[in-house]
Amino acid sequence: MKRETNYFRRYKKIVLASMAVIVILSTIWLFRFFDTITDNSIVFYLHILVTGIFCLLVIYDAFRGIVSQHDKYSKDHNHNIEQGNKKTDYETEFKMLFEASPLPISITDYETGKFFDVNKKLCEVSGFSKEDLIGEISYQMVFLKKKSREKILDYLKNKNDDSGLEMEIKIKGNHIRNCIVYPFLLKSDNKDAIITIISDITNIKTTQNEIKKLSTAIEQSANTVIITNSNAEIEYANPYFTNLTGYSLDEVIGKNPDIQKSGIHTTQFYKDLWDTILKGEKWTGEFYNKKKNGDYYWESATITPILDEKGNITNFLAIKEDITERKKQQEALELSEKKLSELNATKDKFFSIIAHDLMNPISALLGFSKLSLESTIEMDFEKSLKYLTQSNLLVHEIADLLQHLLLWSRTQTGKIKFQPQLVNVNQLINETLNLLNPLAQKKEIGFLLSIPSNTTSFFDYNMVSTIIRNIISNAIKFSYKGGQIEILVEKHENETVFKVSDHGKGIEPATLNRLFSTDRDVSSKGTDNETGTGLGLVISKEFIEIHKGEIKVESEIGKGSCFYFSIPVKHDDKEAEE
Repeated sequence: MKRETNYFRRYKKIVLASMAVIVILSTIWLFRFFDTITDNSIVFYLHILVTGIFCLLVIYDAFRGIVSQHDKYSKDHNHNIEQGNKKTDYETEFKMLFEASPLPISITDYETGKFFDVNKKLCEVSGFSKEDLIGEISYQMVFLKKKSREKILDYLKNKNDDSGLEMEIKIKGNHIRNCIVYPFLLKSDNKDAIITIISDITNIKTTQNEIKKLSTAIEQSANTVIITNSNAEIEYANPYFTNLTGYSLDEVIGKNPDIQKSGIHTTQFYKDLWDTILKGEKWTGEFYNKKKNGDYYWESATITPILDEKGNITNFLAIKEDITERKKQQEALELSEKKLSELNATKDKFFSIIAHDLMNPISALLGFSKLSLESTIEMDFEKSLKYLTQSNLLVHEIADLLQHLLLWSRTQTGKIKFQPQLVNVNQLINETLNLLNPLAQKKEIGFLLSIPSNTTSFFDYNMVSTIIRNIISNAIKFSYKGGQIEILVEKHENETVFKVSDHGKGIEPATLNRLFSTDRDVSSKGTDNETGTGLGLVISKEFIEIHKGEIKVESEIGKGSCFYFSIPVKHDDKEAEE
């Protein structure tokens, strides 16, 4: 019934049209039958036309029904073929993707772990062929340990993410590879299978281990490691830097390393540094830097630019070593070498004095004593007295020389003890002048004193006495006959100043610069050809330095010299005055 209704609906218009044509034709024939309409050509042709149209409509409707039924059959047939083809295409595409995959893939039985299939990449990686693997149990043949398979099964049962499993896989030759395994469960009506995709991360792990080693080495390094960007802003500093400088990492990130500047290096120093590293070259040098607490330290540095693949500078790497102790040792060594050099000079001076300055007067003394003895035998007492007088002067000269040598040797060996005390300066000067008065009287030299009465100062009596005696002796030696020596003492708040001036021959500029050294040729003869060792001023300078004072000299040829030295006032000195 339903089919008939559909058929009627489908041909409704055609049936209605056919009925209309039949009605028209019947009406025409009736009119002709009763001779209402004449049988002319118009009526005839109209009859033929309507009849033809009706026939065409019937033929068209029949053809359309046949075509429609054919199309429906073809459509259903093609659909069935297409579904079959699609199924075949899916299998082909999967097989192609499975074999062409750049990652190793295996299909194993869920229950037994036997290989159903493996792709080409897995064979390449494992070293086995398909024939070697298919049908074998995965954890017995290759790849997985039994515990690893259990781990995979547990992963499939409790899968919460797609991060995969990291595990070690053994391949042919017992080589171990680090891999990430991605297992997927494939359910079917026959048997469940596991599709396993393997990603070899051995090289990544090796790289990670190398990076970890380098990172650990930098973190635990006993040297400072700093990395900056191309603008010299700190991006990283290792723990040694923070421990050494006192700066935390947060305090220096984004800052320039010049926050440690001590101010000792010149602008040119930093310019040379930047000129070097901006050319892509390595710079090495030493910094005198400042810590957070204000302490200073030395460090040896190597700064290397880091370049990208295009040769552009992206970062700077600075590796620095704290060399403060090494610097101190170096300075101590240099000081020791200097001291050794001075000791060698002292030794040379000592032997020179013994060989020349001491032997000459001794030889002369031997000669005068022989002449004196001969004159006495000959009863020529006048000559004998003359020779004895000369001998006496030589003995004094030798005694003075030996005294200086002994005192000097004691200063070089550190055997003289520093014993400061409160001293009456007026008394010290008078005692010294009484000792030197015979030499001054011989050259008719007078003294002009300018010393406040009851002047006291805190120093080592014997040392300062030696200093004053040596300076006044030199003034007498280089003063002309009938000259005058001025002695002045001034007491200031922080020091006591001693000043000795003469109007003698003066000192040559070349000699003046080496006056307090142990050079053999420093000593020169006085106005009466007096000789000397030159040790007196050397010893005086050392004694003054023991007191933390200083000695200076001014001289002009033909007009005389002025020696003055200062002794700092000690707290004991001030307390004694109070």
